[in-house]
Amino acid sequence: MKRDANDVENLTEETSSRLKQAEENMQANSGWLNISQLSAGYPELRNFVIQGIIREGEVMNLIAPPKSGKSILAANIAYHVAAGRPIFHHDWQTCGGEIAIIDTELHKETISHRMNLVLKELKFDPELKSKVHVFPLRGKQMSLFELAENLIVLKQKKIKLIIIDCLYKLLPKGVDENSNSDMIQIYNYLDSVMHILPGSAMLLIHHSSKGSQFSKSVSDVGSGAGVQSRATDCHMILREHEQNKHFVIDAITRSFKRPEPFVVKYEYPLYHICEGMNAEDYKGSKKIGEKNEKYEITNEEFLLVLTDSWHSKKQVVSDLRNQYSVSYKAAELLLENIIAKFELESLTSQDGEKICDDFICLNIKGLKFKKGVSNESENSQRNDTGF
Repeated sequence: MKRDANDVENLTEETSSRLKQAEENMQANSGWLNISQLSAGYPELRNFVIQGIIREGEVMNLIAPPKSGKSILAANIAYHVAAGRPIFHHDWQTCGGEIAIIDTELHKETISHRMNLVLKELKFDPELKSKVHVFPLRGKQMSLFELAENLIVLKQKKIKLIIIDCLYKLLPKGVDENSNSDMIQIYNYLDSVMHILPGSAMLLIHHSSKGSQFSKSVSDVGSGAGVQSRATDCHMILREHEQNKHFVIDAITRSFKRPEPFVVKYEYPLYHICEGMNAEDYKGSKKIGEKNEKYEITNEEFLLVLTDSWHSKKQVVSDLRNQYSVSYKAAELLLENIIAKFELESLTSQDGEKICDDFICLNIKGLKFKKGVSNESENSQRNDTGF
């Protein structure tokens, strides 16, 4: 219809209407939602894959010491989820479904032997073997960035859990697991991969750092950048218990109430929950010469370890032996406790100075310490130099 250019009133009204519509369309596509819209569109939490632990679309870390049976534990979890059986606790019910395992460490023969052995010992239905899909990668050059094209093959399956064993072997070239910026990109990528297999969750197997772990918080256990624990929806760890072949399982979760830690016994190829055992009795947590108290490191004791000159780890252990009149092994344990308490082991020369309560510690590769100054003195020095 031909419009009259002089019909200013109607033109103005039509222009306002179109601008309003354009603004509404822009707002709808901006990603912004008010709580009413969120409540209407997403009234319920996502379905669980493991009740109390992880939901569909979430990513989970499983951190444990080297050679502690991480892969065996992952196999146990895989079969429990496939069977829809609760794992460990009765309230850790699983959803049931198919499993995808990306294995970077084992030969095909070893994978076959372990998976068959675990299933036999669990006494689950042998037919479950057809629900667990494995992608062996030992000896192959593949990075996480190639993961998507290999998962697409399983799109028609009802995959509920993707297990990557182990994460560090799939890190792309140039990615530093100690770099927060590098690792946040990795976890962002993994979140995007989850859309390929909707309804599934992802379990990443990773190793803990060297040395004593007992004095670290759950989120600090794990080799590499600290962002790894914050970027996931569940960060589960295994710490060695004081009893041989026993481990403490502890976890922090995002969409569930945090579970209580508990003790399990590793009897190859199964893990059994141990009711009544103290979950705080970590290996190395007890005071030297005592059996029932945790060893608390004081600032005064830490000051005794530091000296005015550079000393190697071996020399520090020797000094501790003289200071406490203990064995070499006990002195090593005390030093490991100090390193863990002040998170010194992960430092490099690039990290420079680290404030450890009332002292400044300079750490170089090789674990050397230098006597520091108080925070107050250090702050005044920085103010004087403009830093």
